[in-house]
Amino acid sequence: LERGLPADAPVAVLLDRGPDLLVSLLAIQKAGLAYLPLEPAQPDRRLAELVALAAPLLAISRTSLRARLPATLPVLDLDRDGPPAGAPAEPRRPAPPSTIAYIKFTSGSAGRPKPVAVSHANLAGLFDGITEALALGPADAWSWFHSPAFGFAAWE
Repeated sequence: LERGLPADAPVAVLLDRGPDLLVSLLAIQKAGLAYLPLEPAQPDRRLAELVALAAPLLAISRTSLRARLPATLPVLDLDRDGPPAGAPAEPRRPAPPSTIAYIKFTSGSAGRPKPVAVSHANLAGLFDGITEALALGPADAWSWFHSPAFGFAAWE
């Protein structure tokens, strides 16, 4: 929010699986932005192509992965950049249902991968439908085993 990114602006996330990845995705959502998950296991060329197609305005990464992102992309490096001084503990910008929640890519099996923007309304519809269909409740747990770059991971 301090960087002045507009609502639902894409923010790339290139992190290994772990707490920092989950916190980053949630923080992006709370800031009313859209996350673009990038899989560290992908080749550099594929990462560069995805970044070029989605045109994120910022990336969140770590020093060990930063060099895999285009040099022109501003990066919030979790190893070097902490929260801004005086940052609120719970920054939040409401996201209307029509704004983008995240961007995923098609597999590219029919040619080049294509970005797909998923709105908050579509994501809420997914959660409502799956929760009802599977009769999920607060006592249920779901393991996170998909890549964050795979569409199903949003549900996990």
